[in-house]
Amino acid sequence: MDDRRNVVISSTSPATADVSPVCLRGGADSSMRLVFRPKLVDNKTNEEAAVHGVFTYQKRRTSEPWEDVQSIRLNELKAGEGVRLELHASELLQLYKALGALYDQYAADGIRSGDRRYVLVDAQSEARDLLDAATVASSPESVRAVIEWLNAQDPDLVARYFRDRGDTVAKLDSALGVARLENFIERANLLLDRSSEGDWQDLLKEESWALGQLYAEPVVIVKHQAYVGGKDVGNTGGNAADFLYRNALSDNCLLVEIKRSDTPLVVQEGDNTNRNRILNISRDLVGAAQQLLQYRYTLTQQYLALTAGEELPRYRTFNPQMLLIVGSFRTLTSVDERKSFELYRSEHRNLRIVCFDELVEKANSLVALLRDTQT
Repeated sequence: MDDRRNVVISSTSPATADVSPVCLRGGADSSMRLVFRPKLVDNKTNEEAAVHGVFTYQKRRTSEPWEDVQSIRLNELKAGEGVRLELHASELLQLYKALGALYDQYAADGIRSGDRRYVLVDAQSEARDLLDAATVASSPESVRAVIEWLNAQDPDLVARYFRDRGDTVAKLDSALGVARLENFIERANLLLDRSSEGDWQDLLKEESWALGQLYAEPVVIVKHQAYVGGKDVGNTGGNAADFLYRNALSDNCLLVEIKRSDTPLVVQEGDNTNRNRILNISRDLVGAAQQLLQYRYTLTQQYLALTAGEELPRYRTFNPQMLLIVGSFRTLTSVDERKSFELYRSEHRNLRIVCFDELVEKANSLVALLRDTQT
């Protein structure tokens, strides 16, 4: 693998940055090499003129650092004297690609503080080389460069390339899965201490894949705020579940209801235990569970009317499942509270009760699992 695509850009001031030398001639096994030393400059008078540089010959002994060869000062040349630097066609092409990539990098990022690793990407880069280079560079900037390059290619060409690269596809899929889950976790953690149902609904609507990943079944969203029947003869009332999902294989539906993250799960005030130290379940939790059961009943009773006119119904009511996301498990601070809650939710048929912090913990577990597959 040719690692000459990998460079480090190190800021030297807010307006300048040194770039790793571009080796044009010689290499790791040579004692002499020719390099081009680029420098990024924030040129206020001409923004397109962002790369300055100098050619330098370097030499070294085995395993020692490269040292610049003493150069001739051009301004000290006498009449009739001169120097000649000839670049072979392959060397000139390499320099052309490196400069083009540096100009593109500056246009995208400008000069950023600190040391950052990049992969030099140009229009003629090959996918295999870029992926290998990104692995060596191992930085968000280098990976982003590869992804942006892939995104600009013909989708059919990219698909044909990856068709016989199962190992690469698996790694990319795992990496994207981790990134998506970590983004979900970060956003969800910000909501854990909030009581707004709407914020959680917005998150799960935008990240509609999340329940499919976390519910352990291949479910896909059908509708947000789904009407599930229940209006009377006066066309009033009616029930609307927060989300209606369907199993991607069987088409059986899943009703999802979201309550507040600060909803109490058990009654904690006063004398609330019997001789077996079982606590009463809060009215809010019982009411939310009963609400979902009502939704399930009206949906199954009025399914034919609700799907009338659909040539192929988007979901089925073979045995509708229910998911209630409510409260926070960490509020259950004693063994008796946790026991009482677990006994209550385990006895419901077709109704699964999950706390918001459990949802986040499931996502954390998936991230750990995906990271294990990457090693």
